[in-house]
Amino acid sequence: MGNPGLDRAGYKQISKSVDSVLITTTMGACSATQQWVSIEVISSEALIKSITAAGLKNSSIIDSAATFAKNAIIACSKITIVQLATQIAAGKVIAHERVLI
Repeated sequence: MGNPGLDRAGYKQISKSVDSVLITTTMGACSATQQWVSIEVISSEALIKSITAAGLKNSSIIDSAATFAKNAIIACSKITIVQLATQIAAGKVIAHERVLI
């Protein structure tokens, strides 16, 4: 049955990110100084024109045809470039840079 308590030894609590970047439709393609870990929609909706993320499978199918509602989150450990489409002019997302452990 194992030693009690050892099954949790590898777990750590992860809190919200400490550094983030606001990205709007007027900014063009925004690149990370580090690799972002998630993108969160903070406007009522947003269209994503493109995402470059080495660790995000099928990222090429995320384009301006997909509308993401407020609070939608795209998470991946290696997001490097994000560009919003201008069809929704008020579209805004926050790209989270780091996660506290």
